[in-house]
Formats: sequence, C-alpha cells, structure tokens
Amino acid sequence: MLTSGASTLLEPALTGLSHSGAANLLTDCRLWQSQALGASSGSAVFDTCSLGTVSITEQQPLSSYVTDDYFLVFADMCGDGEIITQINAAPANGGWAGLEVREDMASSARKFGLRTQTSTIVQPFIRSTAGQAITLLSFIKPPHQWLKVSRSGDYFTAYTSSDGNFWFFVYAAVLPLPECVKAGVYTQSLYVGAPATALFNQVTITDNSPATAVNFADSTLTAGSDTTLAHCGDEARLGGRFCMLSDVEITYTWDAEGQVIGEYTVVNDSIAIITGNIDTSTHELVITPGTTAEYVLRRTISDFGGLPNDFALCAETDTVTVTVLQAPPSPGFTFVVNEDSCQVQFTSLDTTGTHLWDFGDTGSSSAANPLHTYSGSGPFSVVHTISNECGAFDTTQVVNINCCTAPTLTITATHDGCGNVNFSATATGDNPTLVSYDWAFGDDATDTAAAPSHTYAGEGTYIASLTTVNDCGEQASATDTLTIDFPETPDATFTISIDTCSGRVDFTAAPGQEANGHLWAFGDAGNHTDQGVGLTAVSFTYPTPGTYTVSHTVDEPTCGASDLATATFTIPALPPVGDPSQVFTTHLGCNEVEFQLRDSLGGTLFFGDGASVIADTAYIYHTYSEAADYTATYTLGSGCAQDSFSFIVKLAQYAPQAEAQLTDTFCLGVVVSSADTIAGYGYQWQFGASGPVAGAQAAFTFDSSGLYSIILTVSDTCGNSASDTLQVAVQDCAEALSCPCKNGVNIVADSINGTRLSTLTALGILPPGLLANTCLAVSGLLLIDEDYDISGGE
Repeated sequence: MLTSGASTLLEPALTGLSHSGAANLLTDCRLWQSQALGASSGSAVFDTCSLGTVSITEQQPLSSYVTDDYFLVFADMCGDGEIITQINAAPANGGWAGLEVREDMASSARKFGLRTQTSTIVQPFIRSTAGQAITLLSFIKPPHQWLKVSRSGDYFTAYTSSDGNFWFFVYAAVLPLPECVKAGVYTQSLYVGAPATALFNQVTITDNSPATAVNFADSTLTAGSDTTLAHCGDEARLGGRFCMLSDVEITYTWDAEGQVIGEYTVVNDSIAIITGNIDTSTHELVITPGTTAEYVLRRTISDFGGLPNDFALCAETDTVTVTVLQAPPSPGFTFVVNEDSCQVQFTSLDTTGTHLWDFGDTGSSSAANPLHTYSGSGPFSVVHTISNECGAFDTTQVVNINCCTAPTLTITATHDGCGNVNFSATATGDNPTLVSYDWAFGDDATDTAAAPSHTYAGEGTYIASLTTVNDCGEQASATDTLTIDFPETPDATFTISIDTCSGRVDFTAAPGQEANGHLWAFGDAGNHTDQGVGLTAVSFTYPTPGTYTVSHTVDEPTCGASDLATATFTIPALPPVGDPSQVFTTHLGCNEVEFQLRDSLGGTLFFGDGASVIADTAYIYHTYSEAADYTATYTLGSGCAQDSFSFIVKLAQYAPQAEAQLTDTFCLGVVVSSADTIAGYGYQWQFGASGPVAGAQAAFTFDSSGLYSIILTVSDTCGNSASDTLQVAVQDCAEALSCPCKNGVNIVADSINGTRLSTLTALGILPPGLLANTCLAVSGLLLIDEDYDISGGE
C-alpha cells in the first residue's frame, strides 16, 4: 500500500502522478519513492514514460547541517553501482539541486553526495557519523549539468559532466555503508518564502540489485508482432509476460471484432484468468483463428493499490494482426419454391463441412441440400450455417411462399342458464376467411348460419360441432362440449306454526328456495303482505281469532318460472277465566286470616309467605307465622288463558309496638317506662347485662358510671313481640358536677320541672317542697339525663 515515504512497485511507463509527501517513480522496473526529510514541505512531479523526468519544489530552507530539510526522490541501490542525473533547470533564488547516496531515510543518516547551482561551483559533502554535521567542500568547475555518484565497496566518488559521457572527478571518500542504500535526487531552498524548483532528467541507477527485483527487462506493453497462419485452425500466441511487481492490480483484456476473447489480471506478478485461453506461465493468449482479424490488447488499473485514483498508464492499448491464408467455406445457397405442395428445395453452394439449416418456422435440417415442407404461407428467414476447422459461417435469405392451409377453428358457446345458447366460431392461420358453416348442436338440430342461436329442451351434456370451408377450399372442423343446467324449479309450498295465545303464525317455505323471490299475502282484514328475494321464513301476528287464508308466490329470477300455494287455518278464541280480583280477607285474631272467594273457584291462592292452596271452596283459612304485611295472589286459568290478582294482607297493624322512654335518672340509676300500656301485653326490661325486669315501668341502679343499652320487649298473647332500645349515660354522685352549695347538689329546674320533681317525690327519691334553683343539701345525690340536666330537654 502507498504511504508517506514509501510506495509499491509499479509497472514501467507510468505517468500523470503529481502529489506531495509521497510518490512513485519507476525506471527499468525499479521502485522509486519520495519522502520529506526533516522539516521539508516540498513536492514532486514525475513523468517516467521515457527516461525518468523529475520536478522537485522545496519550500523549507536548510535549518542546520546536522539534519536534512528537503524533499528526496530515491530508490534502492544495492552493491556497486552509480546514480546519474541531468539537471535541466537549476533552482532560482540561489537554491541547490543535487544527488546523494544515504544509509537510510533518517534526517541525520550517514550519506555522501554532490550538489550544484549549475554555475561554476559544485559542492561534494559527506556525513561520516549519524547525527553529526556534514562535511561540505566547494570546488570551482565549469557549469556542468550532469552529476554522478559511484560506489565501489566503501569507496564513493563524485563526478560532473557537460554531456553525460565524459566525466570529471570532483571528490572521493571512504564511507562504510550497508550493501543496499538509498540513492536519489533533491532540491534545497536557501531562504524562507523563496521556494526552489529543479528539473531532473534521465534519472537512472545502475547497480547489482538481485535478479528477483525485475522479472522481465521488457517494460513496454505489446500485443506482439503481426502473424501469418497458413491454415485456419493453426495456433497463434499473442502478447506475453510484462514486468510487474506491484500491489497495483492491472487487468489485461483481448478484443477481437468488438468481442472479449480473453481477460486476466496481474498483481505482484501473480496471474488470475477471468476468461479465454491464457497461458499462465507466459501470459500469452492462445487462439486458433479461422479468418484474418485484428486483436487488441487493452490494460486498465482495476485496483490502485493505494495510488491516487487519477493515476494513469502511459500506454493502454496495442494491436496485432493475424492473417489466415486459407479461406473459410461459403454458406451461400439457392432455393426453388413449389406452392402447390408448400415445399421448398434448398441447394448449398458448398457441400463440404457440416451444415445446419434454420427454415424460419421452427424447422431445421443438417443435410447439405434439404427439401422442406412449410405448414403455411410466408415470408420465412432461412439461415444456412457451414462449420469446419476454420469456424462457423452463416448467411440468411428470405423465402416467400403462398400456400393454402386449413384454418384452426375455435367454437365459443354462451348460454343464459335457461337452455338458450349463442354460438360463434373463430378461425386462425394463414387462410382464416371462412365461406361456409355446418353446425350440429348434439340434439339432432342443425344450422348453417355463421353465428346461430339454439335452445335446448332439457338438461344434459351435448357435443356441438362445426365444419367449415375457407376461401381457398380447405376444410376445418371443431367441437365443443356443453353442459346445460336449468335453475331449481320454484316450489311455493310452506308450513305453518300457530301460537294461539298471541295470535302469531310462523310461515316457512320449502327447502331450496333461497335464490328465488317470495310474496306472502297473510289474508287479514288489512291485506298485509311481505316480499323479497330469499324471504323463506316470515311471521305475522293476527289481532283477533278467526279463519284466515294465506297465499305464497315463488318467482325464479333467471328463467321466469313461478309457483303459487295457499293454506287456510284458524286461530281459536281463548276461553274465559273469571275475575280473580273478587277476593276478600277477614282478620280472625292473632295471625289467622279468612279468605272469601266471591267469583270463581278452582284457581290457586298464593298466601305470600311461600304457602299456596287450590281454591276449591269459597272460604279458605290461613295462619301466618308472624304479624306482618304479605302480598297474596289469586290466579285463575292456565297458559295464555290465565289471569291473576295480587293484594296486601295487612297483619303488621296487629303486632305489638315497643317504645321505651327515659322517665328519670338519679345517682347511678334510671327510671324507664313504655310509651303505651295495653292490657294483656307483657313488658320486660334488659338493663345492659342485667335483667330481665318485668313491668311497663321500672327503676334500675347500675354498679358504676358508663353508657348502657336498655332494651324494652313487648309481647302479645299470640306470640308476637317487638323491641326498642335506649342508650343512657349514668354517673356516680361523687363524679357529679360541682354545686355552689356545700355538701349538696344544685338543682336546675325550669317551668316543667315541677312535674319531674313531684314524680321523684312520689317515688320517695326526693323530699317534697323542693324549689327550682335551690341547693339540695343531700350528700351523694345526683339527678342526670343524657346531658346531665334534669330539665327533660336534649
């Protein structure tokens, strides 16, 4: 790959390369390279199509003699040898142009060389120790343009010349260097901003490089010398092996008469054949031509191997002519047409070699003089090919022939699904014009029209045939097999399903009538109808009982057939069921009720508590489990002849009622009573976890302060009961509210307190004569209700 300061080996005769920092220069298959030494900012332009012309421009002046600051174009020189150049143009601005031999490409490497300004001054130089300053000498010499440095062992000599033939000694020195060194040319600038450009011509190196460095001395692309062959089929070898040691891949292509006959690629002298008979050893194209022709060898760069893509080859094509003395066979021919038999006799002008005939109608022959029969009129393009050791040669002629041939018939039959068929015929071929027709339809019927119509009476498979004659008298026949099918025959029959309760009737058509049209007429007073395609099931609800006649019409849409069916049916009247609302109740006591039926018997009486009975008597008795309100129902009849009546049996009003009330409170105690008192009822009180205590009124003292539930249960003689609950807060006297009088309780009273005080007095709880807002000097006494007040309000 091409990198700065190094490059690949390239085939000789390369041109068009121009860049800075790295370059390729090749002469006699030698690898030339370029590299910027030290602080160099130079560039080079090469034209190596002849003897190697180099133009070098350097921008950077010399900074010291310890390191080199210039652009060098160089190649390897091995063993004894010499490097020579002609300086065609010296640098302007006092710059230097020179050549040198150096140990390596380090900027301070050991080296020996010679430089000039093409004036009378030449300067040989030597750096004996790497990293040391050079020793520079100056000599007055004629203004010679040719420079040379030669090596013999470790002995180096510098020369100048005016013509490149006669050389003048300048300087010699001993410098031990490796077997292979770098030899090249360079340009040196003297001033900043004053670039120096020198033009070097005929840059050559002669040395003892290993033979493997150059495979072939021939550096020219050539297709070879023109060749004459005595006979077609003789072997000719064209081209050859070209000097090629490079990463650059070159494709070589051989063309003959615009056709590629051989192609191969070479990279680093390794060949890869793409097509054609290429000798892998000699790289020659091996051919056996049949005729005289020119062969063009063309080469292109198929992989630049790191070079710029604008790189070009100096010589890209070369042509060689191969002359074949022996002439090839002639494929010419004559022919005679016989239109009566539609045959053609072909005669070849050359009966030697192998023959192949293409008659232009897919027919062929390998005879020298074939007789061919055509199936129809033409023109036909006939190709005759003769092949021998010189190759294959052909010619083409057009044969015109007018033959009468029978046409090819195609019958087309279009039927409407009702037995009606339209027939037509199509004729193809060379003579497709028909003048007569003879049809047979397969059911003993015939016709002579060109496009007849025929109606088949029944279903089945029929073979229709046609026999025709064209305008030149040829007869042709064809047949067509037809299957005749008729639509399903319409069937208007139907079934009926009657719901006598609702008067709804369902009508269902016979199976297989889905594709037909349907019209239903229901026969009612309103003359209602329903119609539509595929309407095979309909329903109609008759508002009144009676006898009705329904008609059903079915129409087949394709061929127009129709069918009608009718049916008569009766929707009966429903029987009377009586009046179930004539039910009356009487509460007999406790939870027993009397039911009196005043209209119709035989129905079912539902009592509303899950029990029921068949009402077969006018009086029915039922005892409920508790005094509550129940929804009873009496139902007469069954099915759609059925009627029901529901009513409320009110027993809840006979159940006992419980309402507990707080009459008074005292220290840890309460006085409670039932709001209502009924003789014969039982009253029981539950005071929190204590009790029961019997009586419509009760007083109870709790053990401690707290919130207690007081439950009143009221029971009657029938086993019915009811409950009510009070929530009461009681407080110990010691925890009572403070009183303004000592050892007593301040009694808060209002206008109604007199009653409550008197009640407490009557119960013996308080002494008589207490007044409101007085202090009762009774230790431990506390009168409280829910808000710790004896006023009776909440």
